[in-house]
Amino acid sequence: MRPRAALVLGTSANGELLECLFQVGLTPVVRNTMDRALDALRHDRFAAVVVDRTVADVDTLEFILNARDEDESTAVLVLGERVESPALKALFARRNTTLVSGLAELIEVLQAASGTKVDLRSGRSRHRMREPNG
Repeated sequence: MRPRAALVLGTSANGELLECLFQVGLTPVVRNTMDRALDALRHDRFAAVVVDRTVADVDTLEFILNARDEDESTAVLVLGERVESPALKALFARRNTTLVSGLAELIEVLQAASGTKVDLRSGRSRHRMREPNG
């Protein structure tokens, strides 16, 4: 189990993405094919799954549907350009599936989910205290 790891479908060539994940306290586990990423989901649990559409040549819809079959509860974040496909738009309307247009937005989403605040100027992260539900 890797609760503080993020599965990345893409390549390690996107160093900025990997650095962003480290900054919010997540260790990136990179898989460069859909089959390898799905295999990782079958064997481990992750805090998040990031599909890097800027470098990955993958059918995003097919991957998300297969990933949801493996683990419905893990957040799937798709980094890339706008989506025009009606099927993909419907998926992004569902819980735990988010399209992010850039790394700053990715950090915001991950910070909100993890309770970690990243100072983009310094690259340092610090954990915020969450208020009890009440």
